[in-house]
Amino acid sequence: MAQWEKIVDLYFTDEGDFALGDDGDLQDTKLFAYRGLIQMINTRLSSSKGEWALEPEVGAGLSSFRGKPNNQKVALQIKQRIVTELTSENLLRASEFFIDVLPVGPDAIAVAIILFSARGGGQITLTYTYDLRENRFIPRNS
Repeated sequence: MAQWEKIVDLYFTDEGDFALGDDGDLQDTKLFAYRGLIQMINTRLSSSKGEWALEPEVGAGLSSFRGKPNNQKVALQIKQRIVTELTSENLLRASEFFIDVLPVGPDAIAVAIILFSARGGGQITLTYTYDLRENRFIPRNS
């Protein structure tokens, strides 16, 4: 199993704000199962390489698909890019997730990622929309 079940990060809201704990200090993800991993996936998929000074190799670079036609060929290229990013630096192994990417509108592509937990046999489903026209990668996991 990759190290993703142990990821601890500062907890931030879906709007990108840091959360405060009951003690008034910055909250972390230690007590929230898989929250650190989910935040890391969101960061990787919504950014491009070079955007993070401390981790310049992080980022799927989906912006390169901006303006491309919304067809099955482009959906497959996006899927391959996401798989490459999620398996880089041993974040996940290919056997630990399933991904499906499909066009859902004239300029929108839906992305579903299912993570398989080895511990409990359960799974976590993450869903996103990528707008090819506006270059917006939107988590839909609320």
